[in-house]
Amino acid sequence: RLWDPEGQRLYDKLLQSVRELPGYRVIFSGISHGAALAQAAALRFQLQQPETQVFVVAWNAYRWTDTSGRKLAEDFLGSRLLHFVLSRRDKAQPQA
Repeated sequence: RLWDPEGQRLYDKLLQSVRELPGYRVIFSGISHGAALAQAAALRFQLQQPETQVFVVAWNAYRWTDTSGRKLAEDFLGSRLLHFVLSRRDKAQPQA
């Protein structure tokens, strides 16, 4: 398990870093599937460590939660959650 609060996994390493480096930002980021995982991991870490300000930068993430999960992320991460969505348009289509 990657995220096991009982074991020596990612969660423990993040906690160790936060304790050793007070004042530093915790930033999760990813592209596509990694972006969805970054958002979910950031929300979980923020819920478990409310005293730490967690930030997320996500590129082309797909929807990974329902309306209640979106609301939870909005409430706990707010403006610290940045989404980038990139797409390509056909040159024949008018630009806005």
